Amino acid sequence: MVRQPIQVVATGIVVAEASDGATVPGTKALVTLTAFVEFDGYGERKRWTGGPQGPMPLPSDGSTTTALLHLVRDFEEDLLPDLGIAGLRTSRFDFYAAPRRIEVAPSLRERLTLD
Repeated sequence: MVRQPIQVVATGIVVAEASDGATVPGTKALVTLTAFVEFDGYGERKRWTGGPQGPMPLPSDGSTTTALLHLVRDFEEDLLPDLGIAGLRTSRFDFYAAPRRIEVAPSLRERLTLD
């Protein structure tokens, strides 16, 4: 198999509200976290995602921003092996050196106070 070279543009986490609508006392929201990698390859920009993980509670006490950043920091899903399995080629350094983003779904962001 010929491995296609790619350029990793960004990696990150998408934070969304859990879709089941459940609520838990003492939480502002239940969220899911989904890892993503964006790359240029085959002449176009693509985004691959992992599976959503969660739901995870955002506590109602304390800073929402701090709680959200802790969830994201502790979330581990590495999509680098998936790129290799798919026959795409990038170095580990380029993957981990790419900008890392946190994207909060607009509907969730409207409800939360992020400082």
